[in-house]
Amino acid sequence: MESNMVHPYFQSSFPFLVLALASGPELGGLTFLGLVGIIDPPREGVKEAVEVLNGSGVAVKMITGDALETAWAIGKNIGLCNGKMNAMSGEELESIDDLTLSSRVKNVSIFFRTSPKHKVKIIKVPFRL
Repeated sequence: MESNMVHPYFQSSFPFLVLALASGPELGGLTFLGLVGIIDPPREGVKEAVEVLNGSGVAVKMITGDALETAWAIGKNIGLCNGKMNAMSGEELESIDDLTLSSRVKNVSIFFRTSPKHKVKIIKVPFRL
């Protein structure tokens, strides 16, 4: 099943990571020590490259090990979708055969939580059929 829905909270323009730190002898007695936020924007020029490729008729796909929410934010930021973005997890890739993947890859913009093995499967499937 393709993952099409992302909670609105995670649909920001930039992926972000937040780390909270606490210390204490037990869960009910923790003391808050701090909070750190990190923004990891796409490299310069990626958005423009995606725009040029899309305009030239090339179907751009993102294959990442990131979580869905992070991948969604990056995809939105670089113009990978125009309103609708379909995603497929590495776990979903494990459960489908090459023929099914070949027919579904056309409709998927983002492959998330993938391993190197998944990336090879995605790239090679059109050449095996």
